[in-house]
Amino acid sequence: MLFRGLLKSMLRLWLLGLFILSVCPIVLANTLFVPSQYAQIQQAIDVAQAGDTVFVEAGVYDILDSIHMKEKVNLVGAGSQVTVLNGIDEMEVLVYGASHSLLSGFKLKKEIASTGVPTYGVAVYLDNVRQMVIKDNGVVGHMDIGIYLKSSHYNVLENNIVKSIEDDKVISHALSLNASSYNYILDNSVDGFWAGIFSYYGKNNKIEHNFVRKVEFLYGQSTGGAIHLFTEKDTTLLHNTCLSMTQNVTPGGGLTLEYPLNVQVNNCLIYGKKHGLYVSGDLPAAVSIQYSDIKGEEQDVVLSGSINPVYGSGVLFLPPKVNLGSGALYANSPCRNAGDPGTPHDPDGSIADIGAFYYVLPSSPPVPNIRRDNK
Repeated sequence: MLFRGLLKSMLRLWLLGLFILSVCPIVLANTLFVPSQYAQIQQAIDVAQAGDTVFVEAGVYDILDSIHMKEKVNLVGAGSQVTVLNGIDEMEVLVYGASHSLLSGFKLKKEIASTGVPTYGVAVYLDNVRQMVIKDNGVVGHMDIGIYLKSSHYNVLENNIVKSIEDDKVISHALSLNASSYNYILDNSVDGFWAGIFSYYGKNNKIEHNFVRKVEFLYGQSTGGAIHLFTEKDTTLLHNTCLSMTQNVTPGGGLTLEYPLNVQVNNCLIYGKKHGLYVSGDLPAAVSIQYSDIKGEEQDVVLSGSINPVYGSGVLFLPPKVNLGSGALYANSPCRNAGDPGTPHDPDGSIADIGAFYYVLPSSPPVPNIRRDNK
């Protein structure tokens, strides 16, 4: 009887162990190497399991068909200077993103064949994607959108550089969000023809520490803003440098807000060669601005409709004295030590500077305000 009881107990433990393994399987993450193990990137992605990483070694890869990432599978390159994904003209999208994944360490190049302002072509496309991180990539070429989020939420776009590479090539929208909310966009350096960062019908997005320019193009200029929000709700802009380089087009500016609702602007440098800030809408107090510098060569602020921004403490309307190419503050910039004293101070212990970069010695490159809010 004792033996029989012991046997039953052991059987129960064995069955319990099988149940636990079935509910909580042990996942051993693997790294799949391209091209040393797999000849094609998509081939490695297709065989990867949840938790795996596809590592693409240094080299230039001509991508003939769109790359489709897989949920919970990371796609990582050896670095944005050495691992290049070169998309051919006929392909609409270079990389399709996936939820709970990481895309990092690539130069993503997409050049459509048509001249003039590009109307198609996307480097990275997220469609109904959640909790994806796009980090430490470079996007170059001639295309409509660099990184595009459509109905995608809780994603992170961090430390990406999105820029055209020649005078006759341009990216229309560097970062574009369509009905996408709760995303975190930080520490990016982007140029766009229509807009550097464009978000429409989104809410609760956080746009922080970005250097954003709206640039001219060989074939003309465009309306819009360096950062351009359309029908955006409960979104925060903190420590951004927004520069509009277009001189002859209205409406537009360093920052353009159309029909905003509860948009908070803090510690932002906003400059336009024509207009600094452009705001339109019918809700009088839908925008709150503090500790920011707003300057336009023709007009600092242009308002359309009954909207009237609420200006808090520390708002300047002074020439920012900033390098329009790099975003670095000059020694005589009024933005130095003029930021919100309630935000973390600069590394030298002084009050935070306004904009994406804090002032450093002229012999040094501009330093981004990376995670200056300790988040």
